[in-house]
Amino acid sequence: MHEPRMSVTGHLAAVPKLRITKQGHSVADFRIAHTPRVRLGEGWVDGETIWFSVTVWRGLAEHVAASIRKGDRVVVEGKLSQRSWTDEKGQVRTSLELDAASVGIDLMFNRATSHRTVPPAQDPMVSSGEVDPVTGEVLMVTAARPLVDLDGSDGLEDELADLEADELVAG
Repeated sequence: MHEPRMSVTGHLAAVPKLRITKQGHSVADFRIAHTPRVRLGEGWVDGETIWFSVTVWRGLAEHVAASIRKGDRVVVEGKLSQRSWTDEKGQVRTSLELDAASVGIDLMFNRATSHRTVPPAQDPMVSSGEVDPVTGEVLMVTAARPLVDLDGSDGLEDELADLEADELVAG
């Protein structure tokens, strides 16, 4: 079954709670609140606050726990689900939950700096090129080649075949 995906912007209600599962995976939970603002006549009025419970896993959980704090305005993207239960007073309650694929600081009201955890020279998503040895900044980027082709080869045979074909046409 495919869950709906959505992005939510809101304020962090508390410090994320980081824990480790029995299998050794990091998981962090936190809640965000989104309060819509509605223009009413000459001014603005707050709408009803919508609360979202958010769960993040593995490396993202560790980064979230180290990076965001209560009150920060964040943007969360992930799979949306709804859970209902009956509380101790017998009332049916509902919560909206996001299994987050990405979390970021909303730069509308915050300034942030980025600290890569993988140097660009070792990041398979960054193509080969010149890298500053001190800062890790990519200075010159060359075309990226897939690490593995869909057929399971390393892609070198295809690249050599393309070069040979080009030489035949040019020669």
